[in-house]
Amino acid sequence: MRPGFGTVNSAGTLGGVLAANLGLYNAFGTDSNAGNTTSSNLREFETNLVPKFVSSQQTITGQFQHDFDNDLSMTLLGSYNDSSREFTDDYNKGIGSVKFNITPLTPDLDGDGDGDFLGYTALTGQPLPFDSRMRVPADTLLATDRAAQAFITTSFEARLQSDYEGPFNFTVGALSLNAEGNADYNVFFNTAEALGVATGLPGDRTYFRSNSPYELDAKAVFGEVYYNMTDDFKWTLGLRYTDDQKSQKNTPSLLLEPAGPAGAYDDGGRLNGEFEGGPVQKADFQELTGRFGFDWQLGDFGPTDETLLYAFVSRGYKGGGINPPQSAGLVTVKNTFDPEFINAFEVGTKSTLFGGAGQMNLAAFYYDYKGYQISSIVNRSSINENVDAKVAGFEAEFYWQMTNNFRVDTTLGLLSAKLKDQSLLDTYDQTGGDPNWLIVKDAATTQNCVASAAGVGALLAATAGTPLAGTPALICSPAQLNATLATFLGQATADALTPALAPNGIQTDVSDNFLPRAPETTLSVGAQYEMELGENWSTILRGDFYYQADMYSRIFNLEADKIDSWQNANASLTFTNEGAGFEVELYVKNLLEDDQITSQYLTDASSGLYTNVFLLEPRQFGIRVGKSW
Repeated sequence: MRPGFGTVNSAGTLGGVLAANLGLYNAFGTDSNAGNTTSSNLREFETNLVPKFVSSQQTITGQFQHDFDNDLSMTLLGSYNDSSREFTDDYNKGIGSVKFNITPLTPDLDGDGDGDFLGYTALTGQPLPFDSRMRVPADTLLATDRAAQAFITTSFEARLQSDYEGPFNFTVGALSLNAEGNADYNVFFNTAEALGVATGLPGDRTYFRSNSPYELDAKAVFGEVYYNMTDDFKWTLGLRYTDDQKSQKNTPSLLLEPAGPAGAYDDGGRLNGEFEGGPVQKADFQELTGRFGFDWQLGDFGPTDETLLYAFVSRGYKGGGINPPQSAGLVTVKNTFDPEFINAFEVGTKSTLFGGAGQMNLAAFYYDYKGYQISSIVNRSSINENVDAKVAGFEAEFYWQMTNNFRVDTTLGLLSAKLKDQSLLDTYDQTGGDPNWLIVKDAATTQNCVASAAGVGALLAATAGTPLAGTPALICSPAQLNATLATFLGQATADALTPALAPNGIQTDVSDNFLPRAPETTLSVGAQYEMELGENWSTILRGDFYYQADMYSRIFNLEADKIDSWQNANASLTFTNEGAGFEVELYVKNLLEDDQITSQYLTDASSGLYTNVFLLEPRQFGIRVGKSW
């Protein structure tokens, strides 16, 4: 089933369950969005606030180069970057249709017959550590989120390179990089604030917070040697040794956790996101990688004027890392994820055509991945996992200056990027499509669990119309369910009626599925016409077309994961006066499609497993004026 334009059923979300718990809604199962629809215009959505984005960046770079008398040159590179950004938005992208009941927490402040919540700060006098930007007073379920990060990164690199006249040359170097900062993500919802008011929770426990104080210390040494066997044939051998040291504080989210020893952690009253629930997580990786291959100048080979043939085999590496800290009370995922390795094989040609007026580049490649890194949202956090994959492809680039004024260029990409034999848990369908199992909502955490379909059916049949009719809400807490049933029905009956659980769900076979965001075909075509206008003025008329085939947003390749093929076209008309350093460009972007989905991701079970989408920029018409000195 493809994602549609419906709204999230808030009865399955943490905010909706809390509303029912507090009596703000009449009963469990109340959907605050009942009767609502989402606009079919993907650029329209309801919101309880105006999104806000703030960023800053300071960058200092330096380069020093010295040529020695012995055909050696030294290059030193250094950089410092201090960056930060913060973004707040409406989390649900909608305003609920079902209003709060009138309760002591939500009195009718405006006389319209429904309840109004003033917010945690107004009712307790205690400010929240962060501005949630939620609208108050509010008469329905609202949620906002905040994403912020701040990092300072410094790097230094030194290279020594030879330029000998003989057949042998080399490059050697070393680099060091240090990055330190934190990534902070919050979700605020007014029903959690209402629970905090009702139960005396500290304000910092009324929102989800994933805070990841992180440090990377990376060092590497590298070198390449080049040997010209003949004037037309060159061998290349390169090696690199990398040492990555990563660390991250273990700061679990304390959403709805009482302060001090009463909660899942004896946190000493530390602020949510700053209490360390365990030792600092560390991940260290040391790897040797490299490449080997040749370049062969073939001269006027076939219809070409000049052709370079090259072939390389290489071993690549991308460091593993540390997943964000998990929420208190939820089943945790693996703290770290493994490095990504690639064995790559590539062969290609670079040719000049038509007396130098044309260029054609062709390349074929095969990549064998072990531990390819993918991300997904599990237990309210964005985590990384590893899969094995095989990728084969072909790329072509063509350029032709057909006349002094007119040129065309095009690129073509063909790709087959598939997973190797393996099975993984799909958070969208934790039953793996097995009809013997059912997905059940955990009333305590609003995560999902997987229970025996026969067992669930037996429990429902046995308790329907009895005082125990509410016990199926405890299915995801089997010990509590079993104890409750045993109290009223005896231990033997309780054991028979407690459904079996699959604690880790039923894995889905993803063998031979496509990798995410890997379209099988991409094509671009461009053309431009340049004309002199006199008086130092010239003009360029340029047009570009791009096509991308279908692809999937997740490795499970469900219909809901599919992103349709799309195409785009841009056009521009530029007037330039080189003598005056003056340029004026008239442009239009995205001529063909205005609302194409280019990517999407699936949210967490406690948010309702809805899909967020990303679009092309809207169609734009504009003018750009530039002046250079």
